Amino acid sequence: MKTINVIQTSGILLTIAAVSFMASCKKEIKPVAKATPVKSSFYDFTHWKSALTDPIQNFQLDASKGGTIRGDRGYTFTIAPSSLKDRNGNTVSGTVKVELIEVTNVIEMMATGAQTEAVDGILGSAGMFKLEITQNWNRLQLNKSKPIQATVTANPDAQLDNIEVFQGRSESDNTDTVIRWLRGNGPRPLFADSLEEFYDSLKMVWEKKRVIKFELTFLGWCNLDAYFNSPTGESIQVKVSGVEDHIDTRVIMHLIQNNLKGLIDLNPIKNVKNPIDYTSKPYNLPLGWEIRIIVVTRDKDYNLSYETRTITNTQGIVHEFKNLKPISDKDLEEPTHRNQHFDKGGLYK
Repeated sequence: MKTINVIQTSGILLTIAAVSFMASCKKEIKPVAKATPVKSSFYDFTHWKSALTDPIQNFQLDASKGGTIRGDRGYTFTIAPSSLKDRNGNTVSGTVKVELIEVTNVIEMMATGAQTEAVDGILGSAGMFKLEITQNWNRLQLNKSKPIQATVTANPDAQLDNIEVFQGRSESDNTDTVIRWLRGNGPRPLFADSLEEFYDSLKMVWEKKRVIKFELTFLGWCNLDAYFNSPTGESIQVKVSGVEDHIDTRVIMHLIQNNLKGLIDLNPIKNVKNPIDYTSKPYNLPLGWEIRIIVVTRDKDYNLSYETRTITNTQGIVHEFKNLKPISDKDLEEPTHRNQHFDKGGLYK
């Protein structure tokens, strides 16, 4: 994997004017100075995301013999002999390069752009990865009659009743990269899952994880997802105050429901007279769900600030965010250990 570059932190300087009292019976209180803005090394939202490290792992195998590769998080893939083809449909032999990205937490979702929204709904992921195989820099294809035997580890309590296989397509513009999810050309068989002990090479601990086995018939981005849409639910509605002159504001939902993972941008509403600034429409989520909202904004002087808290999805409620605070590099830097911030507050919780 690539070495994670941790951005050096800069402190937040708070300057407060002293309060003085006049010698007379009347007391005069001098105005209190505002907190000094802190310019982050990250000058916009996209620059921050691009500084996060893609968790890429590389392997080699003999295409004629096939073999099994295992990722740091316990994902395993058994590739059958002579199952790889070039773009002309010819069976490939010789050494091939296998690239694996396991996406298991919110940092990795942000870094890769692999959020959990399909073209027709909001998703919750039980397991997400990218498996790409190349030879001499040329991407290879998979013979669908010889599927890869895949194993994905998930939360032990994840509800898998409505899990489907989705295929991802990477889309990039001048500012960002996102993965768009489509059902993977029809349902794929998911084999019986079980609980097993796995060694997590990144956290360096043994953990009991849910093991989901299935046949993979395509290469590229893959996601085991369930729809979170609720016809009887409510859309998430958010208002962000005090950012009218800001250049860029993003509002993100971080979902951890049914022990599945989700990360979705809320849609901005263009009508400035509307009391709602961001919404999950046209998709609804069940009432009563607890959802973490992350607001990140940049002002005209390139200062970044954010606010994050957990809300409860309630009918007719607009959730207002108005207590944004400056972001230091420490708030934004990628943890050297990818799980250390999750239960300690902050942006990556």
